[in-house]
Amino acid sequence: MNLKTTRTFPVLMLMLLLALLSACEQREIKVDNLPWQISVNDASHLQVFDVTLEETTLWDAVKTWHAHPTVGIFSKGDEPESVEAYFDKVQLGPISAKIIVRLAATPEQLQTLWAGRYNREPQPSGSWKFELGDDELKAAHELKIREITYIPTPSSDAELITKRFGKPAKYRALEEERSLWLYPDKGLAIILDENGKELFQYVNPNRFAALEKRLEALQ
Repeated sequence: MNLKTTRTFPVLMLMLLLALLSACEQREIKVDNLPWQISVNDASHLQVFDVTLEETTLWDAVKTWHAHPTVGIFSKGDEPESVEAYFDKVQLGPISAKIIVRLAATPEQLQTLWAGRYNREPQPSGSWKFELGDDELKAAHELKIREITYIPTPSSDAELITKRFGKPAKYRALEEERSLWLYPDKGLAIILDENGKELFQYVNPNRFAALEKRLEALQ
């Protein structure tokens, strides 16, 4: 390589680097799994976070979110009430979040999972959580997701929520500087805590009345 070529090469590399940086800055980054990007398909099933409620299985969500949950079966007495999976960290676009999914299980499926329970742990709600055996855990991953609870980091405020979701159809002030925002058409309920984190709950629109009834007990 002669002297002229030696001097020209770094200049060409610099020009190429600047061109690449400029292209990166101009490229639009599209994100389609954010909490306000909600749609309803032809079957009236809600779609959010690249998941379709009552169609997407827990195993599908594991592959989509690239995260593995802890799974448990819950009860307040001698009979199972629900089976849920907790994802400690899911990256959704620029937002990191904790996600809890409630799975759709028939009474027979619940009883099958219940038979393999062990290691009881008390929960703040007053219920008990049980771990599942290997066979039951595999079966739980084949169940479809019925409900999503989403807890983002960092948290949002009322102004940002209104900007992203619009004004709620119903609003109720709760104790301890919390408020309940209800969006029946979106299948969405938001609990906004001025001193902590907000909590989003997503269900199919035809199940929203049942969710609202559960939330009526909140103070």
